[in-house]
Amino acid sequence: MITTGSQEAWRKGWRQRPLLLIISLAGIALFAALVGFMLGLINPDADVFAGRNHVNVWLGSSLLLSGNAMELFRGAEVYSTHVLSVFGVGAGWQYWSYLPHALLVFAPFSLMPYLPSALVFLMATLALYGHAVSLQDRDFPPFSALLLLPFLLANILAADSGYLTAALMLYGLGLRDRHPVLAGIAIGVLTIKPQLGLLLPVLLIFEGNWRTFLAAVATALVMVALSLALVGVNGWIGYAAFNAPYQIYLMNNLGGFFPNLVPSVFGSMRSLGFPAEAARLFHMPVALAAIAAFIWSLMRLQSPLARSRSLLYATFLISPYTQSHDLGALAALAALAARPEPALPRSLAMLRIILSVLVALVPLVTLLLGLKGLPLAPLVLLLAYGLTLATDRMLEASAAPARVQMA
Repeated sequence: MITTGSQEAWRKGWRQRPLLLIISLAGIALFAALVGFMLGLINPDADVFAGRNHVNVWLGSSLLLSGNAMELFRGAEVYSTHVLSVFGVGAGWQYWSYLPHALLVFAPFSLMPYLPSALVFLMATLALYGHAVSLQDRDFPPFSALLLLPFLLANILAADSGYLTAALMLYGLGLRDRHPVLAGIAIGVLTIKPQLGLLLPVLLIFEGNWRTFLAAVATALVMVALSLALVGVNGWIGYAAFNAPYQIYLMNNLGGFFPNLVPSVFGSMRSLGFPAEAARLFHMPVALAAIAAFIWSLMRLQSPLARSRSLLYATFLISPYTQSHDLGALAALAALAARPEPALPRSLAMLRIILSVLVALVPLVTLLLGLKGLPLAPLVLLLAYGLTLATDRMLEASAAPARVQMA
């Protein structure tokens, strides 16, 4: 006899099946590449991930395990020497941007050669991402699942930590009510890339979710303490003296394709050739408007999912320095918004779907549009944010009478 709980679990699994299929397809592609490497069908000296961002994960782990972790925090020239000595000129330009406690996460990934390391890292973090996405809503329609493909492909091409950071953001948001301590642990680990979590403390304090807040603080402090055992105080001093200023220097001075990867107003203006000072002037009003919109959403929206979506839109409009493959959490919640809403006027419902689809495409097309002189990512994010806030508020208002009648 099938119990009610078992029936509900089966129904939930069925509703999540499109998401499972899309995540599995990406995982199978990565696993096939790993098998090809093991069988000698893929030449590791000509691997497709050479010059991608996993170089930093692998080399950071390698320097840590060899007792030379401080080389990560002695300046870009020192780090570049190690990149060239290990990977040659094919690795392209790289720099270490992570905070020292990120080494705790990346430590094991140089225990295998570079290519299988990249593939295993992507597969493991892809599984985390898929699970974290599944926690955001009970239903994940087929069309919404398909909309994850641009981000999945973009992060494979970048061979970056986008799956990991998106999963941590979604765990923090999706578990904050049901499992606050686990949510806090995820948020604490997310501090390895702090620009992605800058609004999370505001959300948790506003909601009075102190268990999640304290768990996040405790996790971050434990990770920092453990990092002191790896690189000492000098590692953090070196990061403050060399790595952080170098990131600012890059954003202010670097040309080429790099600014085209940045979906903020600042990045878009830099990609068009504007100097950093002018780009900041354009960026500031949009960031202030996003802050105001986020605060408004906290006061006017009640749904945890709607607040989470607002937070993610605001984060990528406020922070001047994120990259297109950081958008995985927003892509997932935008994909969930790209479905029919009978409670909305037809024109608004269609516009909500169209803009949500465009947001889901941003991780893949930002670079391509930027190179064509059309850095439209922040415009898409801004328009989608405004419309999503308005329609989320309308949906909550329309659902309120139904809740009253049921009560």
